[in-house]
Parts: sequence; structure tokens; C-alpha cells
Amino acid sequence: MQKMLLPRCALNGDCYMKALWTLFLFVASTAAAMADTSRYTISDDFFGLSDTHIFFLRVAGQYAGADVGVTDIFLIAKNRSDGRDEQIWPVYREFAQADGNLRIEGLEGAVDPFERMLEQGGAHMPQKPTEIDRQALTDGGLDVAGGQIAREPVYADIVHSLQLMSDALQPYGTVAPFDPMAALAGMQEAFEQFDVLCELTGFAQVAPDEALAYIECQPTSQPGSIGFYAMIRPR
Repeated sequence: MQKMLLPRCALNGDCYMKALWTLFLFVASTAAAMADTSRYTISDDFFGLSDTHIFFLRVAGQYAGADVGVTDIFLIAKNRSDGRDEQIWPVYREFAQADGNLRIEGLEGAVDPFERMLEQGGAHMPQKPTEIDRQALTDGGLDVAGGQIAREPVYADIVHSLQLMSDALQPYGTVAPFDPMAALAGMQEAFEQFDVLCELTGFAQVAPDEALAYIECQPTSQPGSIGFYAMIRPR
């Protein structure tokens, strides 16, 4: 089990909340590492909402065994009008080491996700997707939450999001046996070539007349997975 190294600080509000926030992200990313080893995994967690955007925390990591890996945390803003991921900000990077410790690495341009979301007019409104029976995503489309999703526009949105992420991903230096940049490029290529299998597994109700589908995908040519919120369009 990894050991969490929290900063020592007096019990003042800012430092205490940052410590709690670090602990929260540690638990989330550790769970991802434990559940999906020796793969490059991406998962989006619903984080907040503004009048114009939906905010997600993206946890992306590559792991070798249950206790060793590298994880990047991002904040993403999705435009509510067209469903496209519009902005991405780095939060931090962490290395789960073989000795059981977790090393946090600061990144250039890193943001406090709460503060950045508030600056963008958002409010913290986390939620988990409502689970439904799994259905394969096909060209014919699927009905969900009063609307429809289809494979081609969902894949296009994911490719766009992965490109934003690739542009924001900062160099790793030596992280052998990991190569997250190559793994991300391979995942993007898989979606461009429709070399993936995707399933609709749930949805998130954003407003009475607005919802997002939760899609889980796996490339067929490389180990990896992505959990992504896609816009549900009118029938």
C-alpha cells in the first residue's frame, strides 16, 4: 500500500484544505492504479458546472503492477453548447514508487482546480454517472436520457479531447518502463482509425433537459482504456 506524504502545516484554512485536496486526489488515483494495472488509463470525474461549461477532473496514468506508476491530473472545461472539451489545465503529476512512497511533482502552469473553476464562474457539483445496462456503441446510435449518441461524433469528440491533452502534457524525463506520451499517441490513433470498442455504461443529468452519456472504451491493438462524458444530442 502506498504511503501518502502530506505537507506539514499549521491548522490554517488554506493549508488544511490543500492537504485534504491532496489526500482526495491520492485516493482517487490510487484506486485507478489498483484497478487497472499495466495499462494506460484515462478517466474523467464530473467536478462542477457553470452556465456555459461542465468541469471534469481527468486522471491519466500508466502503471506497472498495482503499486508503481505515473499519473497526471488535469482540469477540463467542456462547452455545454457543442459538447467539445474546450480548455485543459494541469493540476499535478504523481509518481507511485516501488518503496511505497508517493512523489508529487509540480507542473508549469499548474492550477488549483477549485480556484480555476470558480474563476470561470463554476460551482463544485460532483456526481457519479447513473449506471445503466451496457450497450455497444454503433453507427446506428443509441437512445439515452431523452436523446441519442452515435459512434462517429463521439469518436470525433474523444480525438479532439486527446489532442488537447497531448498538447498540455509536459515532458516526463526518465520514467522507464513508462512512456505515457507514446501510449497517449497510440490511443488517439486508435480512435482515428476506429480501432476501439466502446460501450455506453451510464449518464449524468446536468439539467432537466440536458445530460451527458458516460462512455467506456478500450483500444483493440494496445492495452488501455478511457472513460469519457459525451454530449447527448437530440434525436
